[in-house]
Order: sequence, then structure tokens, then C-alpha cells
Amino acid sequence: MTLYVKGSWTGWQGDAVVTPTDGSKWKQAEHYYEYRYAYRTEAAIVGGKMLVAGMHCAVQVRRVS
Repeated sequence: MTLYVKGSWTGWQGDAVVTPTDGSKWKQAEHYYEYRYAYRTEAAIVGGKMLVAGMHCAVQVRRVS
């Protein structure tokens, strides 16, 4: 599933909540930290992991709404 992050993206902080433009919400489910600023960047969710464009690895997430 390919999505776009709504608004600005500042990376993974250990407990990030990501809101894509489709209105769903995804919470970071594993500890990982990496900073990268982007605006309305592309993201893909595959097998319970989210890969955000420009980040070094996919991070496990869970849907919260």
C-alpha cells in the first residue's frame, strides 16, 4: 500500500504517530530513531512495516485508527 504522509515528516523518534493523507493513523511499534525532514513524503506499508522515502530502513507499525 503506497501512501503520502500528511504534512511534514521529521523521522522516527521511538513513538512516532504517522498520519497519511488517507486519514488513517499508524503508531511506531519498535524503537528506532532517525531524523529526516520532508514534506508530504511517500510511504509504503508492507507486512506490518512502514518504509518512508529517504529513510534507511522500514519500521514496524500498528494501525491505531
